[in-house]
Amino acid sequence: EKCLRRELEKIRIDQLFQSSFSRSKSRSGSSASVAGVAGIGKTTMVQKIVHDWATGKIYQHFQFVFSFKFRDLNTINCRVTLRELILEQYPYFKNILGEIWKNPEGLLFIFDG
Repeated sequence: EKCLRRELEKIRIDQLFQSSFSRSKSRSGSSASVAGVAGIGKTTMVQKIVHDWATGKIYQHFQFVFSFKFRDLNTINCRVTLRELILEQYPYFKNILGEIWKNPEGLLFIFDG
């Protein structure tokens, strides 16, 4: 526990993908993970990230943000592709998803739960 506490650090949501806080960084993108006990505000933080992105406050280098809840994903009982998952949740992307894939660095996927 003592060692774990040393590694934890408070950051602002606009810092999640900066190199010093990001979990991994590669040519294919970066990832970050947020953990905490139930009720601490992780889902609220996800909602704020999406809202702040949509209103132009943060992460403007992302062209699209796709947010998924594990509660919904857990109801899927067969293998699905990411494309199928997106179109299930965001059907209005059907005609432009091919264009969106051409710039993967501009995509932010959020999995909440």
